Amino acid sequence: MKKNVLKLASFAAGLCVAMTLTSCHNGEDYQEQTTVVNNVVQLESRTLIVRTNVAATVKVGSETKTSTANADLVFANPAAAGTIQISATGRQAKSIKYNFKDGAMLYYDVMLESAGQVFSQTDVETNGATVTNGDDNKNDNDGVEASFSLGSETNDGTTGDYSITVFTPDEVTNGEDVTKGQNLTETPLAIDCKPDGAQFSNPIDVVLNIPGSDGFDISVKSGDEVATSVQAGDKITAKIPHFSIWDVILNLACADIVSSTFMYDPVKVNAMEGQASVTVDFGYDTDVTSVIATRLLKKMFGTPKKQITKHVKWNAVEGEATITASQVVKTYTFNSKVKNVKVAVYGKVTTGVSIETAQPQEVKTHGGGSN
Repeated sequence: MKKNVLKLASFAAGLCVAMTLTSCHNGEDYQEQTTVVNNVVQLESRTLIVRTNVAATVKVGSETKTSTANADLVFANPAAAGTIQISATGRQAKSIKYNFKDGAMLYYDVMLESAGQVFSQTDVETNGATVTNGDDNKNDNDGVEASFSLGSETNDGTTGDYSITVFTPDEVTNGEDVTKGQNLTETPLAIDCKPDGAQFSNPIDVVLNIPGSDGFDISVKSGDEVATSVQAGDKITAKIPHFSIWDVILNLACADIVSSTFMYDPVKVNAMEGQASVTVDFGYDTDVTSVIATRLLKKMFGTPKKQITKHVKWNAVEGEATITASQVVKTYTFNSKVKNVKVAVYGKVTTGVSIETAQPQEVKTHGGGSN
């Protein structure tokens, strides 16, 4: 789009001068119209959008709504900071903390994963079955496979069915807080091994196959405990001494950030409407296809690039309103071992409202002479 410069103010000033220099009348007072341009204060307007892969119950503050699979669910003017609670039958619930800070729009594209396939103790401990996350959980995670077998190891007597579930942890990193040169330790994925608390005299091998992970710096840890792991292509084998939630860590550094400002074409409406809509870009744009990298970008920057509607509001008055919008676009470059991830992020949108009004002005003419 072309950049636009609003020149109403200078036009208005010229018009006022032209009108006050019209022909005189004998001893009369009369009203003429002058054009005034005022920048007006916008009313507070925050928008929080949640998208889920399945129909779910979404609660923001005291407001609860039901989402439709793969559709935007909009919350208008929620609290500036709070928690999003998301749940669905047969899926892992999510609890996400949000904070608008100085922005007016937030977007969360949330994956609610199915639980991994369940295997009985007899199948695993006696028959030597290999536990996998199963097709449903694999599909929810873009083809990520997870598995383990006990081999000759036995657990400490903990009872219960066996399973391994791959999921994306709730914690969200705000990409806008990242600075150039910063080292990041992020958790795009995690695994939940059951039965909870099972321990082994010798660590067992948990195998992950994450499409597109070859060449990235990945580690596996639970709290402060780091598992010994080996990467071979997209396959990661981690030696796990006990069952709990283990984070799949992506280690990377922010090598560069380049910032620019984009101006949208102005929108004009009747100022008595008191509101207008502006279509803007939002989210991130990248050519990276690695599952672990794209999961991280979604956590940091919300959603792949899309167009959304931003609502601008003001107190209604007579006249014509012109709405301007500018947007900060940042391009980040991240490095992880031999891999580079470049992503353009369409961030904060700043809007302005100016209203052109016709204002009556009393003009007194001088006396003398006749017309």
